[in-house]
Parts: sequence; C-alpha cells; structure tokens
Amino acid sequence: MDISVKNQDKKPKEQKNTTEKRRNHTDTDRSSIRFKNSLEKKDLMFEYYIYLVAVLAMGYAGIALFIQNKFVDRKKMNDVQQKSNALNAELKIAQKNNDKKKMDQIMEKQMELFPEMNNAMMGSMKVSMVVLVVFLLVAQVLTYLDPFIKDDQILLLKDDGVGCDKFASDGVYSGCFTNISGNYTSAIISGKIIKKGFLGFGEQPAGTNITQIYFDIPQQPDPDIERSNGGEIPTMILEKQTYTHNENIRIELKPKNNDTTDIIKAEAVFDNGSAFAVDLPVAIPINGEKRIHQPYWWFILISVICNLCGSMIMGRITKTNQKKNEQEEDKFEKEKNDNGAERK
Repeated sequence: MDISVKNQDKKPKEQKNTTEKRRNHTDTDRSSIRFKNSLEKKDLMFEYYIYLVAVLAMGYAGIALFIQNKFVDRKKMNDVQQKSNALNAELKIAQKNNDKKKMDQIMEKQMELFPEMNNAMMGSMKVSMVVLVVFLLVAQVLTYLDPFIKDDQILLLKDDGVGCDKFASDGVYSGCFTNISGNYTSAIISGKIIKKGFLGFGEQPAGTNITQIYFDIPQQPDPDIERSNGGEIPTMILEKQTYTHNENIRIELKPKNNDTTDIIKAEAVFDNGSAFAVDLPVAIPINGEKRIHQPYWWFILISVICNLCGSMIMGRITKTNQKKNEQEEDKFEKEKNDNGAERK
C-alpha cells in the first residue's frame, strides 16, 4: 500500500518534470529559431547594403557624366588644346632653325592664348568641384546607412580613477565591457585616441590600434584584419586574448609616448565580426586584390568603371555625330557646287 502510494506520488512528479523539459526544449528551439531568423535578416540587410552602394555608385557616375557634358564646353577646350599644340610644334621648328623673329611671334600668340586656356581650365575646375560635392554627399549617406557600423558598440574609456580606471590622470584610459552572449566566436576591438582638429576646431582620430579577441576557443588571427591605422598608434592592453561569453572585458589604452596633449577622448569600438567585404571575379591590376574591404572603395571602383564605360559610349556617340555632320556638310557643299555649275 505504501509502495503504491509512493509510486502514485512519483508519477505526477515525473510527468511534471517531463512537461517542464519539453517546455524548456520548445523555448530553446523557439529562441534558436528567432536568433537564426535575426541572423538571416541581418545577412540580408548587409547584402542589400552592398547592392545599394553599387546602385549609388552607378547613379553618381551618371550624374557626374551629365554635369561634365552639360556644363563643360569640350569643343572649346579641344580647340584651345589644338591651338596650343600647334604653337608648340611651330616653336620647336623655329628654335631648331634659330629663327628668333618667328619665335617672338609664336610666343606672342601663346600669350594671347593664355586667357582662353585659363577660362577653359576654370570652367572645368568649377564642374569638378560640383562633382566632388556630390561625391561627399553620397559618402555621408553611405556612412549613415552602413549596417556594418551601426551594429558596433562604442565604449568610452576614461582616465578619472573611477570604476575600471585604476589611477586618475595617469595617461592610461580604461574601460570595462561585458560581452553580449551570441554564437560568434571572435570580435574586433579598435582602440582610438581622438584629438582636437586642425587649428583647434572639431576633432580627428590621432591613431587607432586594432586587435582581435576570441570566445571560448583560441583561434589564429585573421590575416584580413588591419592591425593599426593612423599616425600616433596607441598601446592597447587586454588582460587576455580568449574570453567566455558574458565575461567582463577590461581595456587599457595608452597614447603614444604618453602624450595626452589635445586629447578630447578615448574610445574602444567592439565589432562582433560583421565587416564589409565584396569578392571580385578578377584581381585588381594595380594591387592584385580580389576582395574589397571598405564600402567607399567598392563605391569608387563601381563609379570609375561606370564612368569609363559611359565616357567611351559618349565618345563613340560624339564621333558618330561629328562624322554625320561632316558628311552632311560635304553633301551640302557638293550640292552647292553642282548648283553653281548648272547656273554657269
């Protein structure tokens, strides 16, 4: 009797434990599915951003070509260039023949041509400035929309002797960060020293030290990660290289030569591994690279290719139109001569 009662009491407990296990397992599955879906959405967002940069680059190339063809008088520039080349050729012949009178005449013509050359150059420079302004605006938009930067976490490092900082005003900037748990195995930390800008206006990075930390399992450093950037590279000190998830990470940053002059702030940027990268089908002839690591280089590459293709197409169209106009002029002259001969 006692045994049966105990068994009866145990069965509900076993059923309860089994139910709780199933519920926990279901919750784990749901959370893993949500995390997987969030990663898929994030990857899709990164992919869309790469396409967005390419589309903006093509649009920029089209706008630049339109502005150049609309506001630059290429015919006038070509005429001035041809006149200058012809005068230079005549001057070489005069110098070879030691004809001083001819040389003086050519130099006078060159002096008369200078104002035209200056006007043409100033017009071209104004258009180039407009194109540069458009480029800077697009670059600002790309930076604002960059999802690879938005998911970074910034930690302000202090030298006030409070919290993680051991001593105040010792030139060592410190901070602590608790890593958020996730399924990534490494993170990139960029320690930056920010100083006053030119003539004391604004701010600019004086130097950046970049390192990589690992979670749970030690790994080999990623060769694609740039280790430093800037002129005055600070010293970054970490307690270790491998951490566990949710473990406290303490960072120290020392300016180069302990020079704290004009320092506005120090900060550490945590990147959990999301980085802009585009693999190219062929290597770039200049440096042999097959991967683009920054959105602005991707933007510049696409815009240069589109600009070159657009210039070739526009040049072909211009030559075709010129040839057509020459044929029409020749036809008009021929008809004019034929009509004059008939009248005679």
